[in-house]
Amino acid sequence: MVYLPKYFSNKAIVLYVILIFAAQIIFWGKGLEILPIIFGFLQVFGFFYFTSMLSGKWNNLSPAVFKQKIIIYGLLIRLTFVFASYYFYLHMTGDPFEYAAADSIGYHEAGIFLSNMLINGNLSGYLFSLNNVSDLGYPVFLSFIYTVFGDVIIVPRIINAILSTYTSIFIYKIAQRNFGEPAGRLAGIMAMLLPNFIYYSGLHLKETEMVFLTMAFAERADYVIRQRTIKVKNIIITLLLAFSLFYFRTVLAVASIFSFLIAALFNRMRYKALEKRMSIIIIGLILITFFTGNSLQREIAFYWSERSSNQEIGLEARHVGNRFIQYAKTFVFLPVIVMAPFPTFVNIPNQQNFMLINGAYYVRNVYAFFVIAGIYLMIRRKGLYRQHLFILFMLGSYLIILAASTFALSERFHMPALPFLLILAAYGITQMNRQIHKYYIPYLVLMFFIILAWNWLKIASRGAF
Repeated sequence: MVYLPKYFSNKAIVLYVILIFAAQIIFWGKGLEILPIIFGFLQVFGFFYFTSMLSGKWNNLSPAVFKQKIIIYGLLIRLTFVFASYYFYLHMTGDPFEYAAADSIGYHEAGIFLSNMLINGNLSGYLFSLNNVSDLGYPVFLSFIYTVFGDVIIVPRIINAILSTYTSIFIYKIAQRNFGEPAGRLAGIMAMLLPNFIYYSGLHLKETEMVFLTMAFAERADYVIRQRTIKVKNIIITLLLAFSLFYFRTVLAVASIFSFLIAALFNRMRYKALEKRMSIIIIGLILITFFTGNSLQREIAFYWSERSSNQEIGLEARHVGNRFIQYAKTFVFLPVIVMAPFPTFVNIPNQQNFMLINGAYYVRNVYAFFVIAGIYLMIRRKGLYRQHLFILFMLGSYLIILAASTFALSERFHMPALPFLLILAAYGITQMNRQIHKYYIPYLVLMFFIILAWNWLKIASRGAF
């Protein structure tokens, strides 16, 4: 199968409409208003309809023309959203930031602060500010942009659109290298149309840059692991990209380096494997020793030492008023971490952002079926999974860490996992057979009840149902 059949896309769109009507009836008086419904439907329809259409229409294009199409259409979609969302939020909130903006305004102000240091020649103060490694990458990124262009809010978002578009190309390359051209094209198209990627292009948040760097690293790592000859330069570039992630999210950087070294160690491809594995591991350990300074060591040690209490304390702080949150534990999140989080179809105070992108959540819930199918088929086919250990380790290690954290159901924190989910979903679609096909409708029925139950919990936990 080289495209997404209309059977799957149409069923997904129909179920979304049914869910909206069901939620409006079941949660009478507490359902979504018209604006989130329209936004959600556009996200769902845009992803499934155009993935089905374009995966068939672009099937016979040459690889060069296909990548050109991804860049042109992906950039056009994102730039349109960047400008539309800028004026939408300006009209709705009085500022060109999302509802209840906190982190985005903080990043913006930090970028201006660091930029002023650069403009005034205060390099010592600038470098001193870089000592706090975690979460520093995006303010530094903004400081360079503001130094060149001034603190014009729209400029970083235009750059977001460009980076997000090229992320789709990285996803295409990895999927194509691992699973063939049809899977690569499906993954590239889905990445181009994914509502989450489009949405974050229009915000002052670090997710777009973080995902871009993650996939730049992943593309190089996958290339290095599959090469028959060792080039030290490629290994160093790969690990430098991995270490850049420490400035965005510590656990993501750790998961990336771990996945790269483990995949290299257990790679089963036929070449002088021992020399290559040992070279990658030795160079990796040298770079880890060199770059992992005291601040990084302290931060990693802190995350590890607090692992048992972070989730309980953090969830209670993030979900004030939710009386069911005490039951949210790792063993609850882990079974649903591939398909979670779930969309908000009820009107909850101060959750406008979640309601506006309810369609993006739902899209994830549906394509998770193909992810599960892809992993199942990989395991069934006589150890095929050994050829794709890097992708599986990257996805698995990050999701396991996420399931044990305070952010297990936070859509923002799932962003680095989405490219790998899309790659596996594309593989699952291309390998779809009658044995797997028959489970699609039961899976959608299961999602129907899980999503409604999730929305009931959101209301009931606040004593409003």
